[in-house]
Amino acid sequence: MGLAFAAQPPVILKTYIQPPYQMAGETRLEGSVSDTLDCIFNTLHRPYKLTLGPRKRNRELIKNGRIDGFLLSMPDHELDRVAVATDPIVLERWKYFRSSFSALPELPGAHRVGAVLGSNEAIWLTQTGQATAGSIPNVTSLVKLLNSERIPYALADEKSLHAAVEEAHVSTVSFRSTFVKYVPLVAYFSNSFILQNQGFIDQFNKTLNTCAQDINAATQSEKEDLLFRSEKFIGLHKDKLIEMLKGQVAPNLDIKQMYLQDALWIKAVLNNEKTPLIEGVLANDISRYLHDVALQFPEITEIFLTNEKGFIVGMNKTTSDYWQGNEDAHLALVNKGEASYVSDILFDHSTHKFQIQISLPLKDKISDQCLGILTIGFDASKAFFAQAKN
Repeated sequence: MGLAFAAQPPVILKTYIQPPYQMAGETRLEGSVSDTLDCIFNTLHRPYKLTLGPRKRNRELIKNGRIDGFLLSMPDHELDRVAVATDPIVLERWKYFRSSFSALPELPGAHRVGAVLGSNEAIWLTQTGQATAGSIPNVTSLVKLLNSERIPYALADEKSLHAAVEEAHVSTVSFRSTFVKYVPLVAYFSNSFILQNQGFIDQFNKTLNTCAQDINAATQSEKEDLLFRSEKFIGLHKDKLIEMLKGQVAPNLDIKQMYLQDALWIKAVLNNEKTPLIEGVLANDISRYLHDVALQFPEITEIFLTNEKGFIVGMNKTTSDYWQGNEDAHLALVNKGEASYVSDILFDHSTHKFQIQISLPLKDKISDQCLGILTIGFDASKAFFAQAKN
């Protein structure tokens, strides 16, 4: 499986069947992941060989340096010691499923939960101490057991379960679900391979973002939910924020000086330092107000306000840069006049957390002029799981 170029030896990869992302075809794997890999390696002009193997065996092979890479894996602290993870190739939405006809609660508690034997879900259930329901060979079997109520709950990726529902000829109406967490599935490349191929991960990730479209796009229901929360929030606080925004004394800097301060700001953040400007913004009335408000909402990770030019005027914690005027949110709301902006689901490798940013304009009531943009960053997993429990 994979593309062939005669110039250099192929990159040796192992994987497993994961419908609907990877499925066995007549001569090769089919599905979005295989198409993405073809695109990446073709763009990089690298041959690769992709073969199937059990997940547990694949992990051992890469730990022992006997293969170059392994996919699809959830982030794994054990593998992080012997290999380097790529950006997400697939973003799964794990949910607890139960029969629509049962009186079971949304969360399983002490009930047994079914998951496919050896799957990422089964590993996570074991790690979290959840009671599991036997050895289930595949998602289709999981669906049939759940439909017949021979198991009370199942844990599965939403798309994978829906694909199995079609194969099992079961109606999705038969099940109710509760969001659990987002799970990125990545490729791991061994340290020895990376050592011999400097820059490969950066090239892979850059090409991945071109070859795989909409991996991290929020669903329509997710967008609507967070927009509703953000509009409710801004309805409560916009008058105060507009008042402070109008009364704010901006630094006495021309545009060239502001861009210089932006460069110094970015450098300081990368070095975990603070500039006088960062300290000044953090200490102003707007930032103190945003900090106090954010503490009331555990699902809010960050909240910041920019002026009409895109420069930060208030934040609950230091942002990555001072000038936001070249960001998609500013371009959409100020340049194009759109009513709102919802970011992709952003994944932080260092914390393994997900964030979705909602940006809304603050407008003058009389002139309708955009005075600034309020951006709220939500811990996506916490926001939707918290909603499920309410």
